[in-house]
Amino acid sequence: MVYLKVGDQYADGCFGHLEKFLRIVDYELSEIQSRIDKSKDPDSDGLLDLGEYMIGYGFIAIQRYITSTYPQTPLRGRDRLKRGHQLKNGLHLIEALNAGANYWKHEPEWPFQINYGLPDDEGLTPVSIDRYLNANSKTTYDVIARLRTY
Repeated sequence: MVYLKVGDQYADGCFGHLEKFLRIVDYELSEIQSRIDKSKDPDSDGLLDLGEYMIGYGFIAIQRYITSTYPQTPLRGRDRLKRGHQLKNGLHLIEALNAGANYWKHEPEWPFQINYGLPDDEGLTPVSIDRYLNANSKTTYDVIARLRTY
């Protein structure tokens, strides 16, 4: 994808909207972190959930931007997400951001939780995961699982 760059600014109005929204999210996260630092029990105070919501909305805004810009490419399907910066684990940053948004939106629908940092997810196997998740959710799960080991 090619964008016109004027000085150090991209000539893409939607990018400016995303940047402004992410600045708001960043500010709110800083405020939440300050409250967490002062709290005796940030989880009971609802601060961890509030922070998670703000981060989730940031992922969704980025996904919206990705979705609004990649139709301009000749690529189709998931290949559109395999562009730009590649992470050490072979994922592209755009793939990871898109999966983060999908995870935030759809993980509550899943009949299990991912146990971050633990060796297995409640004994789930690829076969049982396939039984529980549709193709899109399975792709999201696979990307998130790859990020866990990053």
